[in-house]
Amino acid sequence: MGLDRGAAGGLSRRAACRDTRSDPDADTVEVLEGDVSAAPAHREADIHRVVVRHTNRVLMIRTWVRELTLPSHDSSVAVGGYIKVDRSSRPGKGAGWYWNASPLQRRDGSPTVAGKVHVYEAVHGRIGGCSSNEDERAKVRFDYARDRVTVILPRDCLSSASMDARPRWVRVSVFTRHSLVPYVLDGAYDPSRPDYYDSAWGPHSGHMDMESAHFTPRLHPG
Repeated sequence: MGLDRGAAGGLSRRAACRDTRSDPDADTVEVLEGDVSAAPAHREADIHRVVVRHTNRVLMIRTWVRELTLPSHDSSVAVGGYIKVDRSSRPGKGAGWYWNASPLQRRDGSPTVAGKVHVYEAVHGRIGGCSSNEDERAKVRFDYARDRVTVILPRDCLSSASMDARPRWVRVSVFTRHSLVPYVLDGAYDPSRPDYYDSAWGPHSGHMDMESAHFTPRLHPG
């Protein structure tokens, strides 16, 4: 069986379809008006463990944080990252996909386990993958009792070739943002209020792109 070199330089079996790893606690960073500083006491965005599984039908990304807090009118925790795929599945000239999952509230403001998840072309930000708004197979669940967020993406969401195409392999990155502007992972924010970030399997610089993100090894469907 062939071997692949993983994200951290180690060797992993080419047929591996699952990656399970812990992330160091107390490595969250605070971003305030462009300045980045360590925030080890911040728990809401602090990633504890991530499980990624690439099956024949879906890509599952399950993230545990130290303390997943309920969303409110001025605070929420969102999860996102990048997904690298084989060349034939890349969206146009883009290098891969960007995904983000954010919580929802009921009309009366009370929390729910439901959320929304979107997949975009990673370089230019154009929607080209899928969205839970249009595809009921794309799902996210915020489990506040277990401090866990589970994202399910159909495999054809991660290929631009055709609706029947599936990526031969994926590499996934995960990061969190505790935002004081609700339900936003990337986009407009109030610079006078801090945001908090963490990245699985490596430090977060306060700004994350595909070049600086930390990825799983290649995961083949199985």
